[in-house]
Amino acid sequence: MDKYKTMENIANSFHAARKIRDLQSNLLREAPPEVKQSSIQLLNEILKTIGEHPPVSHKQNIQSVVDKSTQYTNTYRNLKNHLESLNSKKAGSHELARSLQIITPVLPNQHKIMVEKMLRILEVIYS
Repeated sequence: MDKYKTMENIANSFHAARKIRDLQSNLLREAPPEVKQSSIQLLNEILKTIGEHPPVSHKQNIQSVVDKSTQYTNTYRNLKNHLESLNSKKAGSHELARSLQIITPVLPNQHKIMVEKMLRILEVIYS
């Protein structure tokens, strides 16, 4: 039975390597330099591919790492867009509250609770 798991792990590794190679070659071949996918997005796609074809014994651990990576990537992208939009206007308490909302998913539980309480207080003050 171990022999079959080993063969499955090897096959999954080959599938993941092929998909990663395809991602990189598509990026280099198709997109003009000004439209190229960012390295963070490419890395996220590579991690998702690895998460789709992990060794059976490490599937849960790898999937949780991939999920966390996706969560951090989304937070980074949203915060970057928010901060870029602030360049054109003066930052105030509403913008700070929005920044806190964006980073809340990646905070540890204790900090997350504190931020949620602060946001509720701001909501009560401004309503």
